Amino acid sequence: MKRYNTVMYTLLAATIAGGLLLLDYVFKTRSKVAGEPSSVTPVETAALPAASPPTSETSNDSPLPIAASADTIPPSVPMNFKLKGDSKNQTLALSWSASTDNMEVAGYKVYDEDVLIATVTETSHLVKNVGHDETHVFTVRAFDAAGNESEASDKIHKKAKTKNKM
Repeated sequence: MKRYNTVMYTLLAATIAGGLLLLDYVFKTRSKVAGEPSSVTPVETAALPAASPPTSETSNDSPLPIAASADTIPPSVPMNFKLKGDSKNQTLALSWSASTDNMEVAGYKVYDEDVLIATVTETSHLVKNVGHDETHVFTVRAFDAAGNESEASDKIHKKAKTKNKM
């Protein structure tokens, strides 16, 4: 009996990461023995380097040559971290330059004394209800969709104002 094996794949996306072109495919293998109904076996979606797509020689008895890739590279550290205070409205405007990532920056986490106070997608955050007698130490970290987090930005200190007593 003659056995026929075919591999069908659909290109879902193409991404450049770390200098490699990664192609996201959905694969299906089809095995047919002459005179019998064919069977289709779906295979999970995976990212492949462009140089190693599956071939029609792949049999149902051996696994497809799938090299899955996972994003393990964190975004760059947010730079140019600045603070502008508005004592009348008791607010502090924090801003920074956008980070970069091998895939995409998903957002930023803003910390005060290592306590998370906000998660934002913009490169700024407004801290409200800040008293004159409060001291704060702010940092910001970028993160990507895979959960990788950058190192903390430089710290910005907002020191409590002291009154001169005579």
